[in-house]
Amino acid sequence: MAKKLVCYGDSNTYGYDPRAYIGERLPENLRWTGILKTEFGFELAEYGLNGRQIPASQAEFDALFSALRREAPFDALIIMLGSNDAVFMPQPSPQAVAGRMDALLRRLSAQNELCPGAHTLLIAPPAADIPGLGWRCGVIAGLGEEFSAVAARHGAEFMRAGELSLSFDGVHLSPEGHRQLAEKIRNKLNLIF
Repeated sequence: MAKKLVCYGDSNTYGYDPRAYIGERLPENLRWTGILKTEFGFELAEYGLNGRQIPASQAEFDALFSALRREAPFDALIIMLGSNDAVFMPQPSPQAVAGRMDALLRRLSAQNELCPGAHTLLIAPPAADIPGLGWRCGVIAGLGEEFSAVAARHGAEFMRAGELSLSFDGVHLSPEGHRQLAEKIRNKLNLIF
């Protein structure tokens, strides 16, 4: 029986394609989530949203918990967030973004009845190279170490997306980057399951 994954993230989980005139979504077979489903045989629930930051308000937490109740039972929750926090927070630092992630995982732990036995896989977002925002890209690069510690505190699985192929805008994954990420996630899930 196929393992069910709930994928919760931002535009790189959504599959945003900045090459399109109005920034459309990549086809399923070119998105990392779609590759996990169509090529690697996982059952998937996709919750990618352009511009999403790590939840901070009660409304955002309620929306996430509602989605998890809808999708239960599932085998793993995959979370890849943090890039937008690094770009849009007034004074971002890896520690400040990790503080938000810590609060999210703490809230998820308190809601463990949503899907007992499910794994949480926290992914530090891919390295970015955004023109004119080099110091914010440095914050994104620093999330790996901070998120690793957050995952360990909460008993979550962890991996770094690392250096992946990006589109011309320096933040969104190219189709090759999506494939690279799908393969890394599949390898990590094979170790988990």
